[in-house]
Amino acid sequence: MEHEFIAITLKGAEKFLSKEMNQYGIRCKNGEQYCEFSTTKKRLLEFAYFSQTAERICIKLYEAERDNEENFGIPNEIARREFKPVIIGDDEKGSIRKLLEEKCNVRYSSKESIIFIVEKERVIIAEDILNYELSKRDYRVFVTPRTLNPIVATCLALMSNPCKTQTILDPFCNDGTIAIETAFLLLHRSINYYTKNIFKVPFFDFDVERFLKELDKKEVKEELKIIVSDLNSSSITYTKKNAKIAGIHKKIESFFNIKEVEERLQKERIDIALSFPKKSSKSIYVYNMIKKHLSENGFLCFALDDNFLLPEEFNCEEKKEIMQGKKKITLARFSLNNSLQGL
Repeated sequence: MEHEFIAITLKGAEKFLSKEMNQYGIRCKNGEQYCEFSTTKKRLLEFAYFSQTAERICIKLYEAERDNEENFGIPNEIARREFKPVIIGDDEKGSIRKLLEEKCNVRYSSKESIIFIVEKERVIIAEDILNYELSKRDYRVFVTPRTLNPIVATCLALMSNPCKTQTILDPFCNDGTIAIETAFLLLHRSINYYTKNIFKVPFFDFDVERFLKELDKKEVKEELKIIVSDLNSSSITYTKKNAKIAGIHKKIESFFNIKEVEERLQKERIDIALSFPKKSSKSIYVYNMIKKHLSENGFLCFALDDNFLLPEEFNCEEKKEIMQGKKKITLARFSLNNSLQGL
């Protein structure tokens, strides 16, 4: 039996969330910051267990029309429940939140979350099945000021469409989020491998533990070629520690300087440079290394801050903007002028 569900993500990441869903045979309709779809409980659990772009997984409860005064109908069975409201969409004036506080049994300390997706002419009401934000990562113990939201890091990896045989370099690894998320993606290993208990909820009326253990058998066992480095040695230390907490430190090679990376690349080329580059006078050395060692069909996928520019010899082929909180991150794919490759 199929049910109607809502998956919440970051604003701008909807395309990547639907790409993940398609891998599990789930077709969806994209909205702003969410995807709406129908599927079975078991297929939903498989998707939720492996998803790296979903923030919340919800079951759709009700859909109401919204009038010009921002009012909408709230069923009594929802209004009487004690819940914490999560509002997705435009509520800058706070009118939606005020309406809920007046008409519903709102308790911000409640463990149960009801999602209100506010659109121009309608409001979708859904319940968070897990009451857990899937964007949380237990491995993120050591972080830097330039850390990326794991969903943004995964979207960057999905934009590059990597495969396990490619050599992937993150030359500005920060705290390792991009490399770790990419490794999980290539290994087909759940980011919640060690936190399966979050899926043991009444909604899933079958043996969840046994089901997830069967899914774990799909993990890829081959070695990966993910190389990380950074201009700051403490970032390498953070990356190594976070990767060890995540249980995938043996899948990521860490180097403390460019010379070590170049020695590693003597026998092979870079297929993908995947990174969140820093603004630094020393960055030119990194870009020169990439130009020298990039394979014939190699390319760069970078997450960029506002006003950050790469050298002119890199040509932008694709761009996508994602909101990390109130901060805009641009994901961009670049190629190198053919005349400059290998120089």
